Amino acid sequence: MASTITRTVITLVLSLTVIINSFGNFIGIGDIIETQPPTTTTTTTTAPATTKAREYNTLYSYNSKEKYYYLDDKELWEKNENYNNVYEYMVPSTGMFIDQVRIRFNYEGKDWMIQMWKGQYGFLLVGSEIIVFTAPENSGTENDLSKYVCADKEDWLGIKHEAYWNKEFAGDYEKIFTREYGKYWWSNGYVKGQLTKYAGPKTELKTSSTITFKSEEMANLFAKGLDTAGFKKADSCKKLADDSYYQNGANVYINWFTIHQDVTVKAE
Repeated sequence: MASTITRTVITLVLSLTVIINSFGNFIGIGDIIETQPPTTTTTTTTAPATTKAREYNTLYSYNSKEKYYYLDDKELWEKNENYNNVYEYMVPSTGMFIDQVRIRFNYEGKDWMIQMWKGQYGFLLVGSEIIVFTAPENSGTENDLSKYVCADKEDWLGIKHEAYWNKEFAGDYEKIFTREYGKYWWSNGYVKGQLTKYAGPKTELKTSSTITFKSEEMANLFAKGLDTAGFKKADSCKKLADDSYYQNGANVYINWFTIHQDVTVKAE
């Protein structure tokens, strides 16, 4: 009971923090100042120009080159918290309207959950996320999401993550951010704005992602989950259509558009 109350309180704090920070950035309270790029980077390319929010608004970093906000998964205190499905139930009441694909499977003695989100965050931010969770093997029940915790460093996966927005359905899809390829437990990006409609699917948004798993076997499990969720297998990464994927060894390339699914892959 006590742990449930604790998780609920954490959920409230996280939700309020997202809204307060979003509103602060929107009206200019969260002024940004230039800082040096991080001294350590998990990307294989030169670190992008980055700004950090002031002390009272420290959750968000800002990519001044591509003009998007993001949360640095290496520095957040949320890293030590477990997944709480109450958070999802609360999402609409906090102004967060999100499409989701969740793939769960077991690999090398751990239960894994790879979650993709895209949509409206806090009324004032639009964006998407890819999050890697793990749990001890066979802990809890199949539908117990509270058992999952943010992946430890040894379980971070190689991710490249892009999002596109057809703003108000007024034209073509324009890229709103690229999180460069690197090791993440949480790859995310957000821009100021509002969707035209909050009902799913959020067809104003598309994402294009690459995830490098620990092995081809692990990638096979994730790909099987994508199949079950309704994604179509493409012939190459250059022939990806909406809601399709392509696997090459340990790498899985995904274009996500309309699918909303929670899939558990069973061992064969």
